[in-house]
Amino acid sequence: MWHNHRPDLTSLSSAEMLNEKGHEFGLPQSPLRFPLFVPRPLSSRSGLTTAELVWTIGLLIAVTALILGTTQHDLKQAKLRRASAALDYLVGVIHLELKNTPPASLPTLLLGPGAPPLPLTDAEERLSQFFSRDCFFPEDPWGRAYVLQKVAGANRWQVICAGPSGHLPQQSDSLSALQRELLPPVSANSAR
Repeated sequence: MWHNHRPDLTSLSSAEMLNEKGHEFGLPQSPLRFPLFVPRPLSSRSGLTTAELVWTIGLLIAVTALILGTTQHDLKQAKLRRASAALDYLVGVIHLELKNTPPASLPTLLLGPGAPPLPLTDAEERLSQFFSRDCFFPEDPWGRAYVLQKVAGANRWQVICAGPSGHLPQQSDSLSALQRELLPPVSANSAR
């Protein structure tokens, strides 16, 4: 008696299973005796391991710190450049305005718009009170006022920015990076 012998498919490897199934359909048997694909058992855990997650977060923190450090330095430098450019602008504008306003009529200290730098107070007079309304007087990058100060015993002025500290520098003969000297214009009478 001839019996149709079917092997138990649960005990076969994937290659053997392919051979048995292929034989049923008249396909030639494969000479391969190793599995072509062995699926990984399904697990409830997938994704990053704890160590990989810690490394990833550490790397992100390091890159963020590097970017923020560079950005903070660049912002400080940009504020200093902006203050320096504003000082140059103010020297030019005030010099032109002094052609119409006699320097002797000005007080020894004037403030631009913004909070007064230390140790000055809001009681000080403002530049806008003495010069035309068409002039634009900016605040410094730190929200404080630029200062126009007459140099004691000389016919010259200084335009000063308090800088990031908010304190006015002591008056001296040498100018810092955030100070500019302003000479009043020469009038036609004094040139003779």
